[in-house]
Amino acid sequence: MSDSELLQVIYEKVLSMDKEMQSFRNEMQAFRSDMGSVKDDVQSLKSDMQSVKDELKAIHNRLDVVEVKATLTLEKVEDLRLDMKIFERDTKKELHRLHDAQETLITVLEQKGILPTVK
Repeated sequence: MSDSELLQVIYEKVLSMDKEMQSFRNEMQAFRSDMGSVKDDVQSLKSDMQSVKDELKAIHNRLDVVEVKATLTLEKVEDLRLDMKIFERDTKKELHRLHDAQETLITVLEQKGILPTVK
């Protein structure tokens, strides 16, 4: 092979490598462009995630308030239940006392002859 042929082969190889390098540069440029788009998407996702975190924090705060209100309501219900039991007990005692007083009064009136004796 002559020097000119060898130079021609080398020149063709260099041209081929140059074309491949240009193709590689184009691909790298496209990759960089895609990466910019991906970076924008990631930034958008971060922003969205922060919004979701803020909303979750607000929901958590409202849930805390609901839990406190539920606890207070439960305590009030328990107090009301206790008050009702005490009222029932006192009412039964009072009714029993009134019934005893009524029987005593009837017995006394029957003994004095004011009321006829019921048999």
